[in-house]
Amino acid sequence: MDQGRATAHPRFTSYFVGASAKHAFIPLARIANAADNDRHSRPCERNMLTMLTKRLLWIVLVTAVFALAACRGDVSIQTNTSGGVDVTVTNSEADINAVIADALAASGNPLLRNPSVDLQNGQIVISGEHDRRDGGGTVAGTITLTAAVVDGRLDINVTAINIEGFDASDERLEELNQNIEARLQDRARREDNNRVRLTSVTITDDSLSFTIGIEGRP
Repeated sequence: MDQGRATAHPRFTSYFVGASAKHAFIPLARIANAADNDRHSRPCERNMLTMLTKRLLWIVLVTAVFALAACRGDVSIQTNTSGGVDVTVTNSEADINAVIADALAASGNPLLRNPSVDLQNGQIVISGEHDRRDGGGTVAGTITLTAAVVDGRLDINVTAINIEGFDASDERLEELNQNIEARLQDRARREDNNRVRLTSVTITDDSLSFTIGIEGRP
């Protein structure tokens, strides 16, 4: 991705284009320190320096989110009413299948083995093999999930379970919920920054999409 396109001013390009996140933030830290330590700076100079720092931080933030999103699926970007941008990352059914398989495998005794994911409008249906508690072999089963955004975070809920002999109090169900939420949240890559927020999640017959909102710069 050509990160230079996110630049608000050509003078600022060298702060982040072609550089790692570590290198991107070093100049900003120096600017901020200069503003704090130079006691003899005139008020107007300090104000200009503060404004410059805020704008540069916004530019680097947007660039970082674009780069992270691009590594996690198809990306579309559009401006929003706050003067910022909305980044929508679309994950294929194969992507979500890998996420679910990893979430199940994280348990030493997974609720379902050899999972297969079927995305449907508004829900995720997981099919697989369930080990019977009585040791009588395995049975086929399905778990249906929904996804929503609550207070800027992903919320996964089980809406249906079709597994013979399954005990609804099985702690593995809650563990599965938490594992899936953590992995999908990572794909959405919500940063701990009040300017970046997960705003929506949409499930269709062939994809699961996240929209990440970034507020306009100061």
